[in-house]
Amino acid sequence: MFRPVYTLHRRLWMPNRLHETFEFFERPQNLALITPPWLGFRILTPEPIVMARGLTIDYSLRVLGVPSHWRSLISGYDPPNSFRDEQVLGPYRRWDHRHRFWRENGGTVIEDFVVYELPLGPLGVLLNRLAARRHLDAIFDYRQVQVTSLLTPIGESGAPPFTAKPIMTAPPQSANARPARAPTQRGVSSDSSAPGTMWYLSSGPDVSRPSRGSAP
Repeated sequence: MFRPVYTLHRRLWMPNRLHETFEFFERPQNLALITPPWLGFRILTPEPIVMARGLTIDYSLRVLGVPSHWRSLISGYDPPNSFRDEQVLGPYRRWDHRHRFWRENGGTVIEDFVVYELPLGPLGVLLNRLAARRHLDAIFDYRQVQVTSLLTPIGESGAPPFTAKPIMTAPPQSANARPARAPTQRGVSSDSSAPGTMWYLSSGPDVSRPSRGSAP
């Protein structure tokens, strides 16, 4: 059976050490700091939450404005190099998010690679073109700007790390609306050693291929 499968791929370089960068991302509590406020994101799983393979975490959030219950399974965990979360309950037919970290140029590269499928068959293709992809791009744009703000060391930004600085309070309202981006001096840069250097690796058309097997 043919089903469209889409990918989203981002990389971000930060001047932080590998272990401290991984420690920030492995704490589920920090997810709220890098998630746009217009998603209404809230963790439902009671504390303490300790990252480990096999952990399940429940969230509530709004997906395209619709309240949703999301359950993630940590299906892979290899500190400080990677972890993987897969949706086992939620709005997507499939959501597989791999997080990778490695040392480069005296800092750390943060990589997000997401494979996702939408429900609704042929209508899901239209939904992705009209709204879903733009929605995800806005989320990950926000995420990268927040990570840059939160993890930039003192002296680079003039502010201590782990201080939230929201830069978007509402989602894009039209196809022409663009999410906020990092300041020019710390945004997209040809210098891969600049704090907050971003690589937008999936700016082209969505990738579609036959799907094998059922969603998790």
